[in-house]
Amino acid sequence: HKRFESARYCLPCLQSARLEYVSSPNEYYKKRQNKLEYIIEKQFDEWRADRPTKWNYAVSNALRDILQRLEPLSQTGGYTPAINSDAQIFALHQIYAKIYGFPLHIKDNGSDNLMLEHDDNQVCRMIFNTKVHENTDEKAEFARAVYIYPYTNKIASVWVYIASLSKH
Repeated sequence: HKRFESARYCLPCLQSARLEYVSSPNEYYKKRQNKLEYIIEKQFDEWRADRPTKWNYAVSNALRDILQRLEPLSQTGGYTPAINSDAQIFALHQIYAKIYGFPLHIKDNGSDNLMLEHDDNQVCRMIFNTKVHENTDEKAEFARAVYIYPYTNKIASVWVYIASLSKH
């Protein structure tokens, strides 16, 4: 066996010596977040075409606050708070006897595919598969929230919360 002589086969680096990172303005992500919430709500209403859908925007705001805490927790290996240890979740359970829902996570590379306004949208497919829209309680309310955590080069972490809420 001969030893590999790396100096003899030295090749030039193909990557430039300087990496370019492009930051995206927060406004870009806020627009994507708002549009994705609109798309989710529109699709959800279509799936429930035979039943009325009442959206609870106050709970949606509370869920968005919860989502904002998830990306930093996922980066550090932190735990997701239990019902009794998170004040916002605990407060929601005091008002609503039944809350069905959970956060969903997807990566975003800035592609327009995430902004498609039909069932082929990956986020909409994920939400559809939760079956939350199949709640038959006529008094049920629904909440949806999106939070986009930006990284560089139009890479982002997208968190979506979908929930049905019943008081009895």
